[in-house]
Amino acid sequence: MGLFEKSVRIIFSAVIFSVILQVVHAIGSFVAMDLYDYPGVKNFWFGFWVPDGNVLPLKFYFYSIIFSLVTGLVLSLIFLYIRPAIMATGFLKQGLVYGLILFLVSDVTITLNLALTLDLPVTLLVVWMYENLVTYLIAGVGTAGILRRA
Repeated sequence: MGLFEKSVRIIFSAVIFSVILQVVHAIGSFVAMDLYDYPGVKNFWFGFWVPDGNVLPLKFYFYSIIFSLVTGLVLSLIFLYIRPAIMATGFLKQGLVYGLILFLVSDVTITLNLALTLDLPVTLLVVWMYENLVTYLIAGVGTAGILRRA
C-alpha cells in the first residue's frame, strides 16, 4: 500500500471517529440533560461556554469537531503503532481490544481526576464514562476495519 492510500485511510478513520464521537455524545447529552442542571455543572459549563445563559455558541461546536478530528487522527496513528502488539485476530476483535485499551488508559484516569477536581455529580461522570466506552469500542472497530490493510 502506498503512502497516499495509507494517508487517506488514516484521515478517513479520523473522520469516522469524529462522527461516532459527536453522535454518541449528542445522544448522551439528551439522555442525561437533567444532570446538567446540577449547580456545579451549570455554573462551570454555562459560566464558561454560555455567559449569557442561553444557547451554546457556534465556536463550541467548531472546537468540538476540530478536537474530535485531531483526536481521531492521533488515535488512528496510535492504532497503527500498537496493532502488532494486540494479540486478537480479525479487525473486529482487534478493534474491541483497542477500544477497551483506550477506555482504560484515558477515560478511567481522566474521570477519576474529574471526580476529585470538579464539583460534578457522580451520575454525570458515570454517564460520560459510558458514552466514552461506547465511543471507543465502536471507533476502535471502525479504526481497525479501515486500517486493517494500512
